[in-house]
Formats: sequence, structure tokens, C-alpha cells
Amino acid sequence: MDQHNTIDYRLLVDNLTTAILLVDSKLNIFYLNSACEALFDVSLLRASGQPVLNLLHAHDDAFNTHEALLNTL
Repeated sequence: MDQHNTIDYRLLVDNLTTAILLVDSKLNIFYLNSACEALFDVSLLRASGQPVLNLLHAHDDAFNTHEALLNTL
């Protein structure tokens, strides 16, 4: 019997209560799970392809979010 059980990780991640945000190499949003959509009050459809800084950076914030993200990567 050579059956492989496959796990749909997207379904698993969507059911977490922890917000999950995936970005591509250009720091554009690739994926948000349901908890992240609720946290930022935005849908994956609307956020997909947008710069992550649109969600994470406040205009009057002195913290350099872009530099912090680049250092994280």
C-alpha cells in the first residue's frame, strides 16, 4: 500500500488564531490567513500583491519598518 496522505497546509493555517502573513522577495503580500485578515481588516484578495508596508507602517511612526523587515529577511 503506497498511498501518501497529503495535508492541505493552507486549510491548516487558515484555522489558526495566530495571524500569518507571507510576503514575496519584494515585500509584497503573497498570503494572509483568516486571523491576519481579521487583525488588519483586509481580505487576501484586496491585499494580495500590495506592499506589506501598507499594513505595517503608520505614517507618523518613527520606527523604520522597511529596514526592520529587510534585516529580518
